[in-house]
Amino acid sequence: MKKRFTGILLCMLMFCMSIFAGCSLVTKDMAKYLATTVVEIKLKEPQGNANDTIKIEKRDLISAYNTYGYYYQQYGYSQEEALNMTVDLLISRRITIAKAEEFYPELSVKEKTYLWSETYDALNENFNSYLDKVLGITDSGSSNDEDEVKFDGYEKNALLKEVEGKLVIDKTKSASKKIDEFSYTIARDFDNETDRELIYSSFVKFVSEQRDKNYTEAFNDYFKALLKNEEGQKLSEDKISVFAREIKRLYKVVYENYMIEKYQEYYTTDESNESYISAKQIVDLYSSKVRASYTKYEIEGAETYDTDMTKGANSIYYYKDEGTKFFKVAHILFKFNDEQNARYKQIESEYKSGKYTKEVRDAELDKLYASIVPIAREKNADGIYEEKENKASYEKSTKELRDYIANEVAKEQGKFNKADRFNELIYQYNEDPGMMNPSDIYTIGVDSEGNAVSSFVPEFNEAGIELYNKGNGQVGDISGLVRTENGLHVLFYAGEIENLYDGINEKFSLSDEAVVKLYNERPNILLNKTYFDSLYDELVTDNYAIFENLQMNEIKKAYTITVYPDSYKDLKG
Repeated sequence: MKKRFTGILLCMLMFCMSIFAGCSLVTKDMAKYLATTVVEIKLKEPQGNANDTIKIEKRDLISAYNTYGYYYQQYGYSQEEALNMTVDLLISRRITIAKAEEFYPELSVKEKTYLWSETYDALNENFNSYLDKVLGITDSGSSNDEDEVKFDGYEKNALLKEVEGKLVIDKTKSASKKIDEFSYTIARDFDNETDRELIYSSFVKFVSEQRDKNYTEAFNDYFKALLKNEEGQKLSEDKISVFAREIKRLYKVVYENYMIEKYQEYYTTDESNESYISAKQIVDLYSSKVRASYTKYEIEGAETYDTDMTKGANSIYYYKDEGTKFFKVAHILFKFNDEQNARYKQIESEYKSGKYTKEVRDAELDKLYASIVPIAREKNADGIYEEKENKASYEKSTKELRDYIANEVAKEQGKFNKADRFNELIYQYNEDPGMMNPSDIYTIGVDSEGNAVSSFVPEFNEAGIELYNKGNGQVGDISGLVRTENGLHVLFYAGEIENLYDGINEKFSLSDEAVVKLYNERPNILLNKTYFDSLYDELVTDNYAIFENLQMNEIKKAYTITVYPDSYKDLKG
């Protein structure tokens, strides 16, 4: 746990653009108080530049703590410990930026244009958070009326390729790639006071052009929050000045994050953009996970295997050959509305009380399930699936829609194409939020006697086991309409859960070529994120954390670092 936590926090050198730049911990909100030096970092051998002496002020500490300091406390650290750890992280951040500026003393015009474009986007993002509050939209991006439906997908961080008979890994994301892919009609140096005013003017123009009181209210709320954050600092309070300072703050965050990216790229990627992670590291990490699962469930004989599988099969890397067989399913739910749900409960209650015979109950349920009207959504330009308003133009019965889904999936060739098509249909018709961007899909087990090992309702389990067909089911097989207490389901068979490689010895000592299978197989068939992707991302986090610790310890030897704990003792609670 500690190792993972270290990796996460070191990655947090990259600050977010929080609108709350201020000071929930501040007791004296004044310029002098916020400008108090908490850390002074001096080069032992001055170079005669701006990085010879670096000061971290109390305002920096408060902002950083409010941004991510609470993560430390979630891991059991006291507020005092969390503050001290935040100070350490700020020291590493400032030294990292100073080193990056040594390597890249001058940014190109395109880079500066990119940074100002990102600054404007950050300004709009912060404004939108206020607009969401005015419109009654929650932090998760869903309104009071309907959850936002959008497929997030996965954007690969690395690609596997063969160069002269050797497997190498290329990074797909880097500071350089961002600039190469960035296109903007204006390319010039935006870093001056005049252009901050131009960005503000553009922002105000955007708000006014909406001709919407909600936008005006959100703008005013944003302005009031900025004023409150600067309360007692005796700064000019006209809107241009206040927003100019906010834009300057956002630019500073964007700039520093970008320089940290360039620093990381400088040390971890060669000129060909080849990653420092190797194919062997990917395979070795996978092998270690298989060995750990094998030891737990086979050697030590942990009795929790069946339960662990149904709760999260993706966290297990060795699957037992004997005993319960597990497989995965996805589904589309045509859900009861509130009135239909109440009627379902009434029918079951009347049957249990003896008022309805089985024949009457079944007839009433037939009518109820026949009354379900599926919803339909279509994807807009922003990738959000919105429910269609003109129902007459798309309305289908549940049977018609089930047959349409089955035919659409059957048209596709290959298990991943079938899964991707079914996933598209999920976002068009499904009403189970658990199927929207899940980290994994549903796992069902069947024991040697044919009984379900699952937490799902019996009807759902039975339909899944029928698709499993004693191990003969094919990925992409579609169930009929399955009745449950929630409505009607259409199940998609996603395949039996099996070990990727045969033979224990092979699992524990894989060759580099084994990474090809990891590169092509998905733990969650509905998401284009393979075993390779998960393993690579984990290695990047852990390896860079180790690298940065070693690198930072070496770099710090060139500095005299003086921390003034008394200057922030009032923040320790």
